[in-house]
Amino acid sequence: LDDCLKVTGFLEQIPCFEFQGRRFGVDLVGEKLAPETAQQLLSQLNETESKAISLLAIDTQQQVKPFYCVLFEGEIHHSINNEYIDSILRQNFHYELARNLGQLDQPQIRQANNGWNAYKKLVMFDGIIEGNIKPEPLKKVTLNSLEQL
Repeated sequence: LDDCLKVTGFLEQIPCFEFQGRRFGVDLVGEKLAPETAQQLLSQLNETESKAISLLAIDTQQQVKPFYCVLFEGEIHHSINNEYIDSILRQNFHYELARNLGQLDQPQIRQANNGWNAYKKLVMFDGIIEGNIKPEPLKKVTLNSLEQL
């Protein structure tokens, strides 16, 4: 299925599952973003001499609307803002539909002096062991981990 499932309990001996998302992409609310889409976005952003590290899909665990966030290292070119990133992501039909339906909030930007260390901190907060971390163009993380930056 290429879905990630979490066992949340048992009904007698039958496991109960919670859908966590797609294995090779992200699906916060049905928008189905692929790593290739994120890589295209990062490449486009990096053409401005900014250093975009990763597109983060922020699972807010229903505290607020989920959203996407681009993690940058160092200075960000003055032409890059939330609206610019949103306009690029809206080229994806499913993302645009989710935004138009009000299911996804506007994307955000986070800046770090050391992008790799910030990325590691994010994914380790969500339980990934440091030795298993590899840079990914698209990564789903929790809102709590994003607030650690």
